[in-house]
Amino acid sequence: MTYLGGMAIYVPRPTQRWELGAGVTHYQASEAAYTYTQPGVTARFMQEWQGGWITGVKVQALLADFAAPDPFFGEARRDREGRLEFDVLNRKLKWWSFSPRLLVGYTRRNSNLELYDYKRAYGRIGLTREF
Repeated sequence: MTYLGGMAIYVPRPTQRWELGAGVTHYQASEAAYTYTQPGVTARFMQEWQGGWITGVKVQALLADFAAPDPFFGEARRDREGRLEFDVLNRKLKWWSFSPRLLVGYTRRNSNLELYDYKRAYGRIGLTREF
């Protein structure tokens, strides 16, 4: 897999952060039907509140175009995917210099091949040092 991308970060004040990114992923599979190129854009906003609380929201759009027809459907796959994520953490809560982070999100993929269409809500709990 090869990725080429960039990100711009804007910090209007010490408690706010905006991120805007764009990139292209290319995956070369052993079979052409599973080889794809996927450009995407991402926007994220983070806000720090009193008491060490940090909240964030991220929006992402991805387009995947596959190189050859799917062997079962006879048509090259084209996916359009959107994601929305919210996260929260408190920098005052620490475990070996890491803070717990809760993330909830929603993904919607539209594909020209119905088998690959989906809607999914998800949640993650993890540790981070990113503030």
